[in-house]
Amino acid sequence: MDYPDKFIRGISSVSHINADGRPTSEIFLFNENAQRTDGFSEASINWCDDDDALSFTMEQRNNNAYRFQYGVAIVERMYADGIVRNPIYKDIFKYERSGLPDNKYHGNLLLKHEDKAIKKQIRTQIALTFASYAQIIPREQN
Repeated sequence: MDYPDKFIRGISSVSHINADGRPTSEIFLFNENAQRTDGFSEASINWCDDDDALSFTMEQRNNNAYRFQYGVAIVERMYADGIVRNPIYKDIFKYERSGLPDNKYHGNLLLKHEDKAIKKQIRTQIALTFASYAQIIPREQN
């Protein structure tokens, strides 16, 4: 499958960014409660398929409130590919496109339920890599 060069991760909590406006490792946490049959946990993203993906993501709402109250982080896919190709993480980390009826851009970063030490190591690698290179687009706070 062909993927765009960038993906977007929403910033829904003030704990996802530090005082300097850089993302913290918490922005890239995986949903361990998702009931997937393949043994992976998800971190929801939107793929930057076109020029409308960013505005679509910024405008998403839950109960009339912005879903990503603190903006978004844009990450180049090449950083995810670097982790995917790392032999240490073979078959443990990957990504997918997973369109939804109301979100054609939707996808997931996926992390396999593994040994706790390996899972902690790869979560740290993902957080450090993505947080280091993410472009943050903050939402104007009123």
